[in-house]
Amino acid sequence: MQTFELYGEAWIFYIALGIALLALIGFKMRAVSWNIRFAILSLLAVGAFTPDTVANAETYAPLILTALLKAETDGSSAIVSGLVKLVIIWGIVFTGALAARHFWLAKKQTP
Repeated sequence: MQTFELYGEAWIFYIALGIALLALIGFKMRAVSWNIRFAILSLLAVGAFTPDTVANAETYAPLILTALLKAETDGSSAIVSGLVKLVIIWGIVFTGALAARHFWLAKKQTP
């Protein structure tokens, strides 16, 4: 895959800034219940960090951005397709995290 020279560094910088932003949002939402806070933060994280291939290139970009770029040529069906992918991935992440938290708390409470 041929990419631009600083492709890896750009992704590292993007992910670091995204995690910092999620931490700030989580800090501001500390009064909200854990389930609602995690739902919002995981939705933002999935939207920001799910990679997808860029049309007419061999690089990756966040799925939400590639869906918007594909909408210029394919119309609104590209946006709907991207949102469906994001909701499916978010559902898997959210359900898995809730299940892991449930089992961790259940194990913690048993003697």
